[in-house]
Amino acid sequence: MITLLSAEPSSQGFKPSPIARGPGLDVDELRDGTEPRSFVRRCLSTCSDGQHHAVSARHDEMILLVALEAATLRLSIDDHGVFYDGVMTAGMTCICMPNRNVMADVSGPADFLQLHIRRSDVRRKLFAAASEAGGEMLPRDSLVYQLARAILTLPEAIDESSEETLAEAIALRSTQIVRPNKRVAPLAKWRLRQVFDFVASNLGRTILIDDMAGAAGLSRSQFTAQFRLSTGCTPREYILLQRVEAAKRMLLDPSISLIEVALAVGFQNQAHFSTVFKHFVNETPGRWRKESALHVL
Repeated sequence: MITLLSAEPSSQGFKPSPIARGPGLDVDELRDGTEPRSFVRRCLSTCSDGQHHAVSARHDEMILLVALEAATLRLSIDDHGVFYDGVMTAGMTCICMPNRNVMADVSGPADFLQLHIRRSDVRRKLFAAASEAGGEMLPRDSLVYQLARAILTLPEAIDESSEETLAEAIALRSTQIVRPNKRVAPLAKWRLRQVFDFVASNLGRTILIDDMAGAAGLSRSQFTAQFRLSTGCTPREYILLQRVEAAKRMLLDPSISLIEVALAVGFQNQAHFSTVFKHFVNETPGRWRKESALHVL
């Protein structure tokens, strides 16, 4: 079962929580007496303050950190410095190689699945793909996101093998994700900030990719490649993600109707809003609002 690692406002990072769904698999448990099993932990923080999270992979495992919600963070690895600084959107994956340590400094709330891949054949395939790619970050992938959400919906009484199968399916899918061209440099931080500010200020109207490129001071072709490398998603996906995140904040106010929310964040009608929202959140806006209200209570 999934072990939940949570962070409270007063804590310094993600720590084991007493509300864990289960004890998790013993890290030394062997399959058929010969091979360690893969397992999953969830890293969840609702803190608005910054948090620090360290991921350390053993010699016989690789760890995948899959974002369930968008989070702003800075990732560094061992003594090699920062390799990612920006928004990690839902469905993006960070890879931690064997005998390596990844440190994540997170600004604000965060929700990740931490997949410990230990079955030898899956681990070897993932290691080969990650080594060839020459990096630790994979772009957003809808299938990875859907598989990660599926892990969360597994009943508590189900056998751990189902959780393990889904985790290893994510690992195998990760080996197939095509990475951006490594010759393309990421956007300079000041350009990326200008784009983020531009999108945030114009969510209620139509936003063209040319507009975003103009905010960055680049041509459309230059901007698109560099933006994807910096954020893990296309400009279009980023716009939709930001509209969904803005909609979530508005949905917390029960006095605002769904159509009002849809129009306020840039959708032309409620039907399109509901379709996009469910694609990214895996729930309809109405259902998400009801469940959020229950959590508040």
